[in-house]
Amino acid sequence: LENWQGPAQSDGFYIEFKNKIGMKLTKFSWRFVWKYGGDLGGVGKYVTQAGIDIDSSSAFLAEHLDVDVKSVKPVNYGDADTPVGGVDIQVSVASHGLKNATKVCTMT
Repeated sequence: LENWQGPAQSDGFYIEFKNKIGMKLTKFSWRFVWKYGGDLGGVGKYVTQAGIDIDSSSAFLAEHLDVDVKSVKPVNYGDADTPVGGVDIQVSVASHGLKNATKVCTMT
């Protein structure tokens, strides 16, 4: 594959967990990043190196922040003669502390 373009990036995203009185416990912010436009002998448009770029992460004392990133469901948005590759990136963020249960938010 050749003719890659990028890297490209999305706008920023964040997930923030607060307690019942509104105090921020944890926060994780990122951008989706990828290279695109690769072809094979002038045929197709493919994606590579899709993932996330972390902007910031924070956790209050005794809080834990767990982040899991997966590439799922590669798809062809084109057809067999002119493939256009894509992939979903799933970001799951969990926050837990000594006295509170785990809370998870997932974004694809």
